[in-house]
Amino acid sequence: MPSSLTLPTRAFLLTISTKDDLSLEAQTSVLKWIQKGTEMHHVVIETGQSGKRHLHAVLIYKTDREARKIQENLWARHVHPHHSDSIGRVAVKVQVCPGNDWYSTYLKKERDVEVLSTTYDPVAAEEYFPSPEVQESLVAKRDSKTAAAPYLELDIAAWTESTFTNEPSGALSFYKHRMYVLKNMIPIADKRKLCEKAQLLWEYRNQIITPNERERFLLKQLNDGPAYDAPAEPRKVFGGAPCI
Repeated sequence: MPSSLTLPTRAFLLTISTKDDLSLEAQTSVLKWIQKGTEMHHVVIETGQSGKRHLHAVLIYKTDREARKIQENLWARHVHPHHSDSIGRVAVKVQVCPGNDWYSTYLKKERDVEVLSTTYDPVAAEEYFPSPEVQESLVAKRDSKTAAAPYLELDIAAWTESTFTNEPSGALSFYKHRMYVLKNMIPIADKRKLCEKAQLLWEYRNQIITPNERERFLLKQLNDGPAYDAPAEPRKVFGGAPCI
């Protein structure tokens, strides 16, 4: 099954969310690149709950492109020079745009959203969306994933807009905040399962297949303790769950 990153099509969704606020320098560079190279576009800056600025866009091209090449170009030439402390696969995400729904329901939000540039025509855009064959491949790829994937995507979106760090401990902190502060998540009593859930979210967000040395260290901190929010003094651990 071909990857959605290599399926040729002309319509894409773009999200740029760097470690800190998206800088004006990066924003300007990205915007000029979009305005010069697209047939149609709609670009916004959104301010998340944490106050961090990030960019969303719909990109329509005259000819077929690959999401992977768009992502690599944007990261290498327009984002990384201004945000070298960010991770490319996390900071810049590009995916095939299947239709107008995302534009209609998300990019048209009025609260905390500033439109930077738009030449978008929803009616004219219809002819640029993926063919039935590409749509079928995308659906098959989506259905082959775990049933939890949609929920992971929602959690990642909320986590990205929060102040919690993009580390395994940050994922754990995000879940604890949901359980104990927001109270919009059923508390998980099994501490080991909560750590595993946090690890899964972090690996999914960062597309980690084989952790490098730093990533293995971060996972060891999560699973072996002490906890990211533990007191300075050592604690006694019961039930084999030092990560909490």
